[in-house]
Amino acid sequence: MSSSTAITSTTPSPVAPQSQSEIPPSIPKSSTTKSSKFRLPFGKKKKKEKTTTTTKKKETTTTTIVQQESVVSTTKKKGERKPLPTVPDKGRDATKTAIPVTIQSISSAAQPKESAPVAPKKATTGSTSTKTSTSTSTKTTTASPPAIASVATKEPGQLKNTTVTAAPTNKPGKINMNKFAMLNIPGMGVGSGGGGPINTNANVVQPGKHPPMKNIFASARRLQDPASQGQAGMSEQARQTILAPTKSTDEDDENEDWTYLYELATQYDKYKAEEVEVAKKLSRKNNNTTSSSNNTRNESSPPPEPGDTKAIKNNLNNLFGGGGGRGGVNVMNMTANGSFLNQKYFDKYLTSCASGVALEFSNETGLFKRFRTRDEQRSISQQFATALLQHPQSNQITQLNMNNSLLPDSFLIALCNTCVSHDGLQHLQVLNLESNELGREGIEALSKIIANSKVWTRLQIVKLENQKKSIAAGAEEFLGDAVVTSPSLVQVGLRMKGGIPKQQVANTVQVNMDKLRIARRRHASKQGTLKARKRNEMEILFDTIASNKDKNIKEVDLTENLRFLGLNATERTKTGAAFATNTSVEKITMTKLKLDDDFAIAFGKALEKNTTLDSVVFDSNSFSGKGVLAVLTGLGKNTSITSFQIRHQSKTMASSDEEVLPDVLKDNTTLLKLGTDVRNPLIKTKIERKMNENREFQRKQRVSAQKKK
Repeated sequence: MSSSTAITSTTPSPVAPQSQSEIPPSIPKSSTTKSSKFRLPFGKKKKKEKTTTTTKKKETTTTTIVQQESVVSTTKKKGERKPLPTVPDKGRDATKTAIPVTIQSISSAAQPKESAPVAPKKATTGSTSTKTSTSTSTKTTTASPPAIASVATKEPGQLKNTTVTAAPTNKPGKINMNKFAMLNIPGMGVGSGGGGPINTNANVVQPGKHPPMKNIFASARRLQDPASQGQAGMSEQARQTILAPTKSTDEDDENEDWTYLYELATQYDKYKAEEVEVAKKLSRKNNNTTSSSNNTRNESSPPPEPGDTKAIKNNLNNLFGGGGGRGGVNVMNMTANGSFLNQKYFDKYLTSCASGVALEFSNETGLFKRFRTRDEQRSISQQFATALLQHPQSNQITQLNMNNSLLPDSFLIALCNTCVSHDGLQHLQVLNLESNELGREGIEALSKIIANSKVWTRLQIVKLENQKKSIAAGAEEFLGDAVVTSPSLVQVGLRMKGGIPKQQVANTVQVNMDKLRIARRRHASKQGTLKARKRNEMEILFDTIASNKDKNIKEVDLTENLRFLGLNATERTKTGAAFATNTSVEKITMTKLKLDDDFAIAFGKALEKNTTLDSVVFDSNSFSGKGVLAVLTGLGKNTSITSFQIRHQSKTMASSDEEVLPDVLKDNTTLLKLGTDVRNPLIKTKIERKMNENREFQRKQRVSAQKKK
């Protein structure tokens, strides 16, 4: 049996044998092609090659791959899988399995020199023989060292016109993996040896180089990115949401109905006064009840005797929660047709109050304990609302106190719809619906009637806290949008979870309260009864500074002063102008007071006239670039201040404002220290240079003064 098998193909001759590291594992170790002379690894001797020749009229070349030490059959047995050739990867861990390589047919543009035909020689392998065949010439390059071994055969189970390609390397025994990765390996896809650049999606460590450093801040940036948190931007609906009604601060604004607003103010004042009186009565009543309970004990009533129908009805009435607490209809007499809802029924609950008539229906749980199903509640609620509006005193009702009465959504829906259709309860001021069973449907119905400018125009107080059902976010949005449009609401009792509805309610209440205050002042000025408001402690302090009456005031320190924060915008601006005529204050520290640009403009003008201030600190306020520029403009004309701090403002100064700062300070010769939040390094350098010039100027002044002495 022969130890080698010769396979003919068309490649340039002579062909050099490949190194062991470049030979696919499916081909035995000694199967090499002769191209150029170089030493085989591991000191193995090169063996002679047996070649076969194919001749034709056309130009042909011959290449031989010799197999040694084993016998390879060219025929494929039935049910046997033919192994694919593999190329070992020495650049990676040797323990990993070799990567299978597909033998592809390639052609090169370069035409190699032809070699003389070689006499054919047969090679036998026992019972297996190799047949030679002719093939067309294949054009290949003769690069050194060659990396192409071509095979051409027509035997069954063999690949046709295939070549094994390995990238040329600078040193024998190594493979350029980037070139090797361009091979199309079945099942591997694009990536590591899968027909594309190797490890394109991974950090590849090149031989002889350190592994790349990990970006430890990448995850932190992703967390800080609003887009990764689902907060990429505000929605269009949120941008169009009105957060506050238009505020009229001018008392001479004729667009407002000041007569209507004054009526609301008077009505609100009466309600607050009555509320104080009721609180006093309750406190006295509680004191009396506590003292009497200490002296006497309540004895339990005896059980009813058999046949006592009156006692049985009373017990059933108490079981259903009353219903006739004010002498009204007994629960047992409440029928589904609502015949008991007549004038006599409501007379028991209507009482007079300071602003009109109040319906005191609090803690009356019997009605909706009697009717529990939705259909029954819907029917009885509609009949209740209709009967209430038909009462002779319905137009005088100003308060609906119906807290803790188990009111469902259907009741509030029926009440609102009936009032809209019949223009009912025109003078309603207080709607107390606390501690009921209202949900989204009821809140939405209430929101619609609040937004209606023709119904409930005098409604000022709405109480909706402590509902037994959770109020959805959508209902809060409905209520917030409706409250913004109301010119009368000054109190909304409801704990909202959403930030926008909560802000809408708070802003509306504040604006409407300011309008009521202005309406009172307008009415008093017309009547000639307007009295001068008594000035508070902070206003008196700055009046003293402006008048220069107290010479002992040397320092003003108002860091986060609550009294100063309570001043209105006009009084704050006056405090900035108070230092124009003062000749005693030497140091000012006004930080965290939310000082705005109006204050800065007034204080900047005061600095032009002041000659006693030495140190000023305005850190952590709300100056913008306009305010900072106004203050420093006045500082440039000042002749006494040596230290000035205006850092950490809540608003950012524009670059155009920063560029002007050195110019406004060029005339100042006394300022030695200036603290600002300038970002431009060139402007910082100019300001520091100006401070150095002022220090040098002051030093020369001191030296000249000493010489004169």
